[in-house]
Amino acid sequence: MKSYSKSFVKGLILLAFALSLSSITLFVSAYNYEHVNVTSQVNITNAFPEIHLVEVDQNIVLNAGGTTTITCNATIRDWNGYNEINNVNATFYYYLNESSDPDNRNVHYTNASCLEIDNDGEYWANYSCSFELYYFANNGSWDCNVTVIDDYGFTDAANNTTSINALYALNVTDVIDYGDLSVTDTSENITATVTNFGNMPINISVLGY
Repeated sequence: MKSYSKSFVKGLILLAFALSLSSITLFVSAYNYEHVNVTSQVNITNAFPEIHLVEVDQNIVLNAGGTTTITCNATIRDWNGYNEINNVNATFYYYLNESSDPDNRNVHYTNASCLEIDNDGEYWANYSCSFELYYFANNGSWDCNVTVIDDYGFTDAANNTTSINALYALNVTDVIDYGDLSVTDTSENITATVTNFGNMPINISVLGY
């Protein structure tokens, strides 16, 4: 068996390592030499509408025995153009309720078609949603939820919070008319009506004299 010196063996190892690096370099170079051009494209069909701001009247004071108009305004953007906004609607509801609940004059109101009040001629539009609140609507925290739908059926929704103040008010029959009576006559009982014209429970005490 033929023996080799350590220096000879070491030289063979270095030569083999150098050759392996050379082959890798040649392989990588050969791989990088070929260039392939790929064309990519995308067709953008629609952008979602976006509600950027919802503003609602604050600290609402109801009208005793009547109705009060409040407004909820929304600023909306559609990158396909503001004219692709198909519908804007809104709900106004007591905080213990949901936007999807049915209407109830105490706790839930709906505006199915809010009005466009202005636009920038390109992408932005402002809408106003009004509600006629009855005097007995619950006092406390309320939410206004605005939803926008575009021509493709895409939607966005946003909300803001306000409050309805407590209202203590009552109404009494204006005149209790006993008709014509002589000095000794006694009239029939005449009914007088006391009505709660606010949104708070009240106790009534009546004194006649």
